[in-house]
Amino acid sequence: MRPSRRRWPASPSVHGGDRPGIVSSLAAEVAGVGGNITDLTTRLAGDLYVLVAEVDLPATADPAALTESLRRVADDLGVEVSLLPLESDDL
Repeated sequence: MRPSRRRWPASPSVHGGDRPGIVSSLAAEVAGVGGNITDLTTRLAGDLYVLVAEVDLPATADPAALTESLRRVADDLGVEVSLLPLESDDL
């Protein structure tokens, strides 16, 4: 059986204190659902670390489940995370 080519774009964002493992943890969760990071920007402003990404997720990915897994990882890292769907016009 061939995987579906239908995908949906989303934008995860992270903010909080800088620490090792933020990018790798986010990437692991996205990859775990078959997603691909298509754009990634990070900034460090004083003690505030900010990450904004664009990801391409398979149609089979459950947004609520991915958001929950990202929140668990964020809690472990002491940062905040959100996952917003993107319209194709936003890209």
